[in-house]
Amino acid sequence: MAKTQIPTPNELRQLLRYEPETGKLFWRERGPEWFDRGYRSAEGNAANWNARYAGTEAFTPKDAHGYLVGAIQNVKYKSHRVIWAMVYDEWPSGDVDHINSDRSDNRQNNLRAASRSQNMRNRGATKSNSTGLKGVCWDAGRQKWLAQIRVNGRNKYLGRYDTPECAHLAYKIAAAKLHGDFARST
Repeated sequence: MAKTQIPTPNELRQLLRYEPETGKLFWRERGPEWFDRGYRSAEGNAANWNARYAGTEAFTPKDAHGYLVGAIQNVKYKSHRVIWAMVYDEWPSGDVDHINSDRSDNRQNNLRAASRSQNMRNRGATKSNSTGLKGVCWDAGRQKWLAQIRVNGRNKYLGRYDTPECAHLAYKIAAAKLHGDFARST
């Protein structure tokens, strides 16, 4: 396998073992065909690698966004995308969404194919949201709580309300209707 070539799902299954119920990946033993000759032979490099890594959990570090990552042939990959390729026998063409929004929970029943907009719908309230309620902000000019939702790349106005709870209820109703299975109101 060339170092710059994306590994096939079959090659991933040769390198890694996946536990669908825990979402964890483990390194498998590697043969010398996976190693270049360095100051050791390919066989020596394989034996050294296997003694150190075979059977250990793989893809354990988190990136800056909370995704588990790891490297194969010196190329970094996100674990949920590797898992998708291993399970469904093809690399994902779009996003892979974590249903419960926990980016480190790679159990098979927590991963689903999604478009970018579907994946964004399943996000919680942003850090800059001072109310803590998704879809709600304070309209200082009108002294009311504003409810809005993002649909097809645009904000859709849902009304102004006396309380943040009423505005959030409007958001939740709209999210259930417009976002379906990808609706997240918290």
